[in-house]
Amino acid sequence: MPSGRPDAKKVEGFLNEWNTVKDSAEAFTCFKELGDGDAVVEAAITMAMDCKSSVRASLIELLNLLVAEKLLGPSNFVESIDSAAFEFLEDIAIDIPNVHVNLAEILAPLVLAGVVLFENLTSQCSKAPKKLAVKFFEALSTQLETREPGCAAAKSATECAASL
Repeated sequence: MPSGRPDAKKVEGFLNEWNTVKDSAEAFTCFKELGDGDAVVEAAITMAMDCKSSVRASLIELLNLLVAEKLLGPSNFVESIDSAAFEFLEDIAIDIPNVHVNLAEILAPLVLAGVVLFENLTSQCSKAPKKLAVKFFEALSTQLETREPGCAAAKSATECAASL
């Protein structure tokens, strides 16, 4: 384990506790004790790619809560998204055929909140096979349009998918 990184089991325990209890005060305390926003984001994204939609919704709620409290910011998402998803998207898609949809579902609210920057996603998707990148941007466009009809980000995602 790299120096300063919390134990993966503690981070997973934190996420599982949130999914069960949903106590904001406890979540803030535990998050601060863990002391590594990148590890929490990476674990949340990893979990969200292969879980029930109700758990994914809970993880979205937690990430948005931590962002609203300014405990997480854009810098926590760049490397975390890359290492949790895009770096291994081709391998993950073998086991989780709808990973692009699940990933879009958790990232769309964060794009709309301005914490996950669209430019970073475009760059990160270049590591994934073209077919998967297109599927991801199509799913992201759908998620964005569902959450905020007519938003510029949904149009950008559609244009990105078409240009790949």
